[in-house]
Amino acid sequence: KVNAVIAVLLTEEQAQILGEHAGLPALRIIRRYFDETQKLFQIAVTVHRSADFVYNTRLLLEG
Repeated sequence: KVNAVIAVLLTEEQAQILGEHAGLPALRIIRRYFDETQKLFQIAVTVHRSADFVYNTRLLLEG
């Protein structure tokens, strides 16, 4: 699976679906799924309101 997270502004259509105003910030996530032979078999594109999306990471230092 390969992911891309992209900052975007909501279009009129997206804003209407999400109950927001056009032009507000949002995140577009593109996921690409590959089979065992590395052949692409599915692409999923989702748009998330910025208020609904949190991305957390945790870095561990070794040494």
